[in-house]
Amino acid sequence: MGHLTLQKACNHQIDIVLELLKKAAYWIQTKDIDYWQDWINPPQHFVDWIEAGFFRDEFYFVILEERIIGCFRLQWDDELFWGKQQPDSGYIHSFTIDREYSGHGIGKDVLAMIETMCLDND
Repeated sequence: MGHLTLQKACNHQIDIVLELLKKAAYWIQTKDIDYWQDWINPPQHFVDWIEAGFFRDEFYFVILEERIIGCFRLQWDDELFWGKQQPDSGYIHSFTIDREYSGHGIGKDVLAMIETMCLDND
């Protein structure tokens, strides 16, 4: 499939994440699943949540042969969703891979790469 890497996102790339999430939401909608639909036209508090992740350097891009094909947010604490937890946890949000690349195991490969990042963070 090609060389797959992860790259930290830069503040000026917020629109790329929002577009990836919107594309994923449209695809999920075609499956009659009522989830992520807010990403089609995100309310301001959703955008603020994304911006906070950029401010904290928590967003990454999935790069295949120099092309951004996905993204995710990796947090080391997540009291908003999980409450107070042990400090050795990693939390993945906004994980998406462009549907053009489905069926190649990229999602599985990226999750393995994220797992390594989490283990290396110990």
